[in-house]
Amino acid sequence: MSKKQKCVCSADLLSSIDNALNALEASRKHAKKQEKREKKAIAAILELEAQIEDAAPCKPKKSKSKKKKKNKQKSASAELANRLDEARDGEADGLEMIAGVGPKLAKTLNSLGVYHFDQIADWHDSDIDWVDTHLNFPGRIVRENWIEQAKALAIGGRDEYVKVFGKEPR
Repeated sequence: MSKKQKCVCSADLLSSIDNALNALEASRKHAKKQEKREKKAIAAILELEAQIEDAAPCKPKKSKSKKKKKNKQKSASAELANRLDEARDGEADGLEMIAGVGPKLAKTLNSLGVYHFDQIADWHDSDIDWVDTHLNFPGRIVRENWIEQAKALAIGGRDEYVKVFGKEPR
């Protein structure tokens, strides 16, 4: 082989390496853009979830069944045991710290006489049933563990919540 052929081969090799490096850099940029897109998508999903939680509930369809109407009347006629006319010392707790309670639900709870974490922490099954009928979110209180969250917040606020659940409240 002559020296001229080696130079040509080396130049071709260098060119190929340069092309490969350019392709690698483009791939890295694409991966970073993809990661940013994924983060934006996750943020949008979380925002949508929060909007859904805070959305006004749809009115249930009217049932023609007399049994269902009687059962609703019974549970609606029961009273929440620890209702208040207003918040103690004129200041309600930030009920939105409970996962699953957004601003609209907090206002609804306030209108039902619930202003403080200790009230929710003391709920019994009958209280849960009564509140469920007024929130139009059957099972949500139990499903999202409101009572345990409220107990932690009533005992020691954010610090106790983090200690019990290992994360910051909402």
